[in-house]
Amino acid sequence: MPRVRNYLALDLGGSARCVVGSFDGQKLSLDVVSRFETPYVRVLDQVHWDVLALFSELKDSLRRAHLKCHGDLVSVGVDTCGVAFALLDAQGHLVGNPLYHRRAQAKDILEAAFERVPKEDIFRTTGLQLEHLNTLYWLVAMVIAEAPALRISHTFLMLADLINYWLTGHIYSEYTLASTSHMLNARTKQWAVPLIEAMGISPRIFPEIIQPGQVIENLHQDISDETGLSPIPVVATAAHDTAAAIASVPATADDFAFLILGTWGLLGAEVRQPILTEKVAHFNFTNKGGVFGNILLHYTGLSLWLVQECRRAWALEGKNYTWAELIRMSEQARSFTAYIDNDAPQFFLPQHMPRQIQKICRETGQPVPRSNGAIVRVILESLALKYRYVLDRLADILGEKPQALHIVGGGGRNRLLCQFCANAVNLPVITGPYEAACVGNILMQMVATGDLASHEEGRDLVRGSFPSETFTPADRDLWEEQYDRYLAATRQLPVT
Repeated sequence: MPRVRNYLALDLGGSARCVVGSFDGQKLSLDVVSRFETPYVRVLDQVHWDVLALFSELKDSLRRAHLKCHGDLVSVGVDTCGVAFALLDAQGHLVGNPLYHRRAQAKDILEAAFERVPKEDIFRTTGLQLEHLNTLYWLVAMVIAEAPALRISHTFLMLADLINYWLTGHIYSEYTLASTSHMLNARTKQWAVPLIEAMGISPRIFPEIIQPGQVIENLHQDISDETGLSPIPVVATAAHDTAAAIASVPATADDFAFLILGTWGLLGAEVRQPILTEKVAHFNFTNKGGVFGNILLHYTGLSLWLVQECRRAWALEGKNYTWAELIRMSEQARSFTAYIDNDAPQFFLPQHMPRQIQKICRETGQPVPRSNGAIVRVILESLALKYRYVLDRLADILGEKPQALHIVGGGGRNRLLCQFCANAVNLPVITGPYEAACVGNILMQMVATGDLASHEEGRDLVRGSFPSETFTPADRDLWEEQYDRYLAATRQLPVT
């Protein structure tokens, strides 16, 4: 019987998880060691990552994993959200606390950036859609303000790269995470030095880029002494949690679309080269780094955020619904009452999401959903039709329609929404794995340590290790009719 090999995934997003993945030679299983909220702190008018508290939590998780596995761990890998960054001085110490990037940059900062380099040129270089919270624009704001922190900075690191530096003492930038910064050349997969210099930022602060699936260095002796772990390898896994999640898609062919279904919805496809056409920019798609040389061409929009905010608003009124209760209520509500564009700016930070949805329905001349179940159903049906809208644009860019839609992430457990998606896009919808970022993180560790030789092997392993469910399209003519209603209600144009 082969010896079980244990890998440790540190997955840091809005919340954090420390997960041990155990491979017995046939299957991969997951065991959650710890969960905690990612710490951030508001100080006057700014919000900061509390990275020292975060690192303390991670070291505690390493100790727990050591005890759980009796010291038998093969490697460790870190994935995080994109955009967030830290600056180090010449001695390798933090220059201030990293800002918590959940607030869009001011309009005048964007205008100043585009005076330096037109936004069309930025897109043609980086392949990224204009995202107001991207790293580039925070650095431009520091340049304009003549921030002392930027003047004395010696090294720029994205969040996972900072954690890897503290774990090993070695400085690198992992490719998939760097690709979220709006400062990477999409074609060369290296820092876009002319763009960086044109923005007034010194290119010398940007470290060497390494690809996912490489060993950075062994765990630093100080960390080993604190946690009890032996100096195991720290792997540059797919450090961007989106890239990690897509690495876990258990597809059997390449002609598929993916949907990461959570607070945000990321719908797209893997391509071999960045697509930098005007159509991609017009449709608001973006090119970010994936594993095994792939590019993740995708659209990013709000997803279950609207349901989460409705749930929060109702909880403040004393109605603490579980997710299962909300789905059951929506199943009992009338279908196809009204439609909203889930990505409309009115839904980003409303004071009361249910009332905002009712207001938009009223203003667009549609029936207003009255019950809480009806409001949730409006959100879910609109979401499914929005995915159809985005998928049509993806097919237009690629020149062919994908043959299946793979949904990964916790939202895949919402069976009602998954069936709506299948009906709306008229494709088989396959769900799982649900802990996608952790699975992808571990797969790339297995590549680095020699337990996996290819993406295909990894996908085979995922199919054999984790449950999935396939939803078959139904009521095609009815949903096609409703799609026309959706376009009219949301004033969106079909692909011609």
